[in-house]
Amino acid sequence: DSTSMFNNTWIYSYEENNVKVRNLTTMLPEITITTIEDIKQVSVTFNQNMQVQYCYILEDELYLYWFDSLINNYTTSSISSDITSCYILLDETRDNLIGTSNNLLYYIKNNNLYLRKQNERFTIEYLAYANLPTKSKIYNIQKTIDTQRLQFIIKT
Repeated sequence: DSTSMFNNTWIYSYEENNVKVRNLTTMLPEITITTIEDIKQVSVTFNQNMQVQYCYILEDELYLYWFDSLINNYTTSSISSDITSCYILLDETRDNLIGTSNNLLYYIKNNNLYLRKQNERFTIEYLAYANLPTKSKIYNIQKTIDTQRLQFIIKT
C-alpha cells in the first residue's frame, strides 16, 4: 500500500547510465527505473501514491519525469536550461497530512535557487533564494524533526 513507503528507507543511485532505487528496510533487490546516458545529476522521490518521480540534468537542461494526473500517465517535461543542480522531494510524509503534501522541485540556475510545485503542474517558477555562491550544488533537502521545516544543504 502507498502508506508503507513512509515507514521505509529508500535510496537511489546512478550507475552505468541506470537510475536505480532500493528499499533499505526490506532489503529487496534494487530496481532500475530508467536508463539515460550522461546524466550530470539526478534526484528521485515518490509522490503521494508511491509513484516514482525524478529530475535530472543532461548537459545544462533540467528534465522532470512525473505522473500527470490530468493525462493519467507519466510524462517527461523540459523545465529549464542553464541548470547546475536539482533536487525533488515530497514535502510531507506524515500519514495524517499526506492529503496536503506536494512534490517540490528545486534547482539552481544562474546562482539562484528556484522552486516549482506539483500542485501547479510544475509550471510556475519561484525564486527561493538569490545570489548563491558560484558553483553551488544542492546536496540534500530534508525536514527537521523538531519544526518540520525544510532544511537545505548546499555545497560549493
